[in-house]
Amino acid sequence: MTRFLGLLTALLLVSSPAYAYVDPGLLGVLYQAAYALIFGTFIALIVRPWHYIKTIFGRVTGRGTDSKDGKPHAAKSDRDPR
Repeated sequence: MTRFLGLLTALLLVSSPAYAYVDPGLLGVLYQAAYALIFGTFIALIVRPWHYIKTIFGRVTGRGTDSKDGKPHAAKSDRDPR
């Protein structure tokens, strides 16, 4: 561990010119990418499985949706008695 810290310190102390330009708007882009990653992960891990769980329990209780048109099933009392 000591060797690693020594190497890291040596690399930080040695400087060389960086012939590059960092745009001031770069930080905003990085924030947007971080937000997209965080909220995309939230949607993928929380919201989508919740939709599937809700659909499964809706089918069991008779209040689910049709897979063809996405409309809710009619309640048993709302169906045409014919």
